[in-house]
Amino acid sequence: ARPVFVYSQPQDIHVSVITREGASVPAGESYPGFYAPYASRIRRMDECFGAFVAELERRGIYRNSIVILTSDHGDSLGEEGRWGHAYTLFPEIIRVPLIVHLPDALKASVVSDPDRLAFLTDITPSLYFLLGHAASIGSELFGAPLFARTRQELVDRSREEFLLASSYGPVYGLLRENGRSLYVVDAINYVDDEFDLAADPKGSRTMVSAAMRVEFARTIRRKIEELHAFYKAELPR
Repeated sequence: ARPVFVYSQPQDIHVSVITREGASVPAGESYPGFYAPYASRIRRMDECFGAFVAELERRGIYRNSIVILTSDHGDSLGEEGRWGHAYTLFPEIIRVPLIVHLPDALKASVVSDPDRLAFLTDITPSLYFLLGHAASIGSELFGAPLFARTRQELVDRSREEFLLASSYGPVYGLLRENGRSLYVVDAINYVDDEFDLAADPKGSRTMVSAAMRVEFARTIRRKIEELHAFYKAELPR
């Protein structure tokens, strides 16, 4: 049989879509502690994904399939009055699910680290690796496989810090310590924030000193310059 690749990106689970279509919840559904219109759509998406997996199982191809479930971003759902994701960077926006199913034989031949920080850019090189191909361009901009043949290979790919950017505005972040610390420079609201994700996964803010502002602004600027240099783009001064 020929290999088959299937990709789907539903748009239903967006705060903006929910607002536009109406934040209603079917009768009988209740989600204490959650934004109900969002949770209701998550439930329906979970049912759809479950039906998809069930169909793969019915056809006898699930056990021999690579299946990945993830999201391109999270959304603020009222945390400290925040909503959406377009012009901001907060812990709830960068934290997304990532579930990977591998065929048993393939799973037995590779190693992975579920505690390692992962990005969407890692998915494509992961698929290349799992299918027996090496990356054609060795750049951290294009991610790295989440799987390896040995533990040492995973260690060799580890990085200390990652540059993040909001979807549409000049808001940048520096994610460090394997995701335990997030520093955000918001050039829209002229605010700097640091979140201690180790002490509080939801993101407790810590005091930002003048020295920290200088240090992190310099690091973020350097990484943006590296990004522009890679794409041979002129950086505004």
